[in-house]
Amino acid sequence: MKQRMCLAGAVAAGLWLVWALLAPQVLLYGRFWAEEGSLFFQTFSASPLVLDDLLFLHWGHLHLATNLTVFASLLVPLEDAPLVTTYIGFLFQIAPFVLIAANHERLGVTVLPVVLLGLASIWLSGSFEILASATNLQWHLAVLTLVFFALPIPATTSGRVGTRALLLLAGLTGVPSAFWVPSYALRAYIDKDRERAIQFGILAFAAAVQGGLILANGTGSRPIKLDLEGTATWTIIQFAVSPLLGDTAADMASRLLMTTKSQFQGLKWIAMFVATGAIAAAMALIAYRGQVAARGLLLGAVLSLALGLAGSLAPAGRYFYAAQVAVLLALLLAGVDSNMRGLRTAGFGLLIVLILRGFMLGPSSEAFAEYTAGPSWREEVQSARDSTCTTYKINIWPTGWSMELRHE
Repeated sequence: MKQRMCLAGAVAAGLWLVWALLAPQVLLYGRFWAEEGSLFFQTFSASPLVLDDLLFLHWGHLHLATNLTVFASLLVPLEDAPLVTTYIGFLFQIAPFVLIAANHERLGVTVLPVVLLGLASIWLSGSFEILASATNLQWHLAVLTLVFFALPIPATTSGRVGTRALLLLAGLTGVPSAFWVPSYALRAYIDKDRERAIQFGILAFAAAVQGGLILANGTGSRPIKLDLEGTATWTIIQFAVSPLLGDTAADMASRLLMTTKSQFQGLKWIAMFVATGAIAAAMALIAYRGQVAARGLLLGAVLSLALGLAGSLAPAGRYFYAAQVAVLLALLLAGVDSNMRGLRTAGFGLLIVLILRGFMLGPSSEAFAEYTAGPSWREEVQSARDSTCTTYKINIWPTGWSMELRHE
């Protein structure tokens, strides 16, 4: 137990150090990101009822973890409020990889791939967009959901109860965790384990609640669309090309796959057929060699891609993050399940490519600059407090976003 905790602590400290070096303004000083300031904090600061804050709906459904986190930030001085949302967001971001580290022996995975997976997660699609963000807790909790699915059942009562509570929280925070309900159903059916059935029931209940809220309230201006060609196109670009080959290659791929010029249509469909075939073949090999955990992870990844993009406003990187973690973890587990050296080698190679490409090219990308720098919260607060107006505006991240508060 002591060795497991030491390894988990080392992984957490290591990820904090790497992220702090890459994005010091975020982790050292904190910041509100997009809706967590302009919508959640602004709304909650003007609301007299705690229950209204905790049950606040966004896009017609519940974001419980975000509500709780932003409400907690109201309990500290305004100068420190973003540190609360930033660090709760960061804890949930690294929690899946800390859990994998703590349980690596039960998963049959050695320490090295666990460390590589944690480092690779820094450079997956959308990782900087969702960095230490309460707004994006739904994506971090979706990853935690898939990790709970892959992990063995906790040995202790407290561990099982804690897992159940976090699954309920995940299910009631956005909808990405609901995409894993079929995977949990599959594992409960195959394992014939009471705890697996309970986990499935909790996640299915939460998904039903969210579905009922959406049916009752709608999704506002957010359309729900099923576009097979668009899903395939953006999966190729964001899921494979961007993390492996970088932004330049992703831009070239997007120009080809989204072209409307007639002379390039043949080449476009050939490229799409080859790329989707390669991704499908790789997933099929992992599923064939892996046991129920690997297969369930791939099932959830496919549903995350298809259903996530169906409800997306734009195919941003965050919609691909959980699916990428799921496939990487499935590849590692399949290598263990089948004792196949080729799969293990492929897993190591893929993680190393992600890490090397990320550290070499990532800091120079436009996305890196956009998501790791912004206005100083403390300077903004001080400037706003010097204002004599009844209400004052505070600029937040990303550039162009702001929030309005009233003088107390």
